[in-house]
Amino acid sequence: MPIPTNYPINYLSTCLMIRDRIVARDSMPEISISRLITELRVSLSLTQEQFAARIGVTLSTVNRWENGKGKPSPLAKLRIEELQRELKQDELAK
Repeated sequence: MPIPTNYPINYLSTCLMIRDRIVARDSMPEISISRLITELRVSLSLTQEQFAARIGVTLSTVNRWENGKGKPSPLAKLRIEELQRELKQDELAK
C-alpha cells in the first residue's frame, strides 16, 4: 500500500508528538492511546481498514482501539512505532 503524499505542513511535528506519546504509553490511560491511534490514522489519511492492513491487524481491532474497548498488544505497538519511523524517514527524504 503506497504512503500518502499529501501530508499537512506540520506532519513531521505531529508524527513526532504522536510517537513520543506512544513511547510513554505505559504510564498513560487507555483512552489516550485510543485517541493517539485515531490521530495518527487520520493524519496519514488512512481508513481504519487501511491502517489495520499496515499494522497487520483486523479492521475490528483498530475500531476497538479507537473506541477505547481494547488496547494494542506489545507487538502491535511496535508495528505502529515502525510505521511512524518509516513515514518519518520518507518525509525527511523529501
